[in-house]
Amino acid sequence: MALEPRLEMKLEQKLSLKQRLKLQAKILGLRLRLIGKINNETYKPHAVCPRCSRRLTPFEIVKGFKRDVDDYTTKCPRCRNRFEPKIICRPNTGLISATAPVTLQFFCPSQTLNQLRGKERLTPAVFQKNYPALFRCATVHFGGLPQAFKEIGINYQLAEPVVKWEKKVKSFLGLLHDSVIARLVRVKYVEVRKLRLRLNIPRYHAENLL
Repeated sequence: MALEPRLEMKLEQKLSLKQRLKLQAKILGLRLRLIGKINNETYKPHAVCPRCSRRLTPFEIVKGFKRDVDDYTTKCPRCRNRFEPKIICRPNTGLISATAPVTLQFFCPSQTLNQLRGKERLTPAVFQKNYPALFRCATVHFGGLPQAFKEIGINYQLAEPVVKWEKKVKSFLGLLHDSVIARLVRVKYVEVRKLRLRLNIPRYHAENLL
């Protein structure tokens, strides 16, 4: 089941540093789009350096984080200045009145996991209401609350299954690892693989994204 990701990792290691960074940036963009489709919301990490006015890409923002639960800054790749980024969330409801964006603090993965402890009994609705930034960061970095809590050894069972996941992932099949898609929609790897084969879509290859 895990042979496909391991094989691709070996292939990706043969790429140049520039190619690997480009590949990682594209994968992050695809993940954000898929996560947004799953949750009916768009997610856009946002950061403009206050020193040199460089607008960072989502990949640069994530890459610039430290693994420090007390440091909420990312690093500008141009001038090395550190500052706090944001994440802009916009609901995809199809209703004009409901499309106003919400700008929230953007935590790194380590900070997200650190803040989850003690909140495993909250329902997703209560979590989103009381901790909107943390809820979105758990979604963006890990795919959702169940996946994020799993990272710290907690089995979170209060989230509903992803409805109509086959339709939501269809346009991403072959562009992301089957295992990545399976983790985001919380189904078994073989289910995503079966769907991809049934639709006659070739499996993910790093070279195709480059």
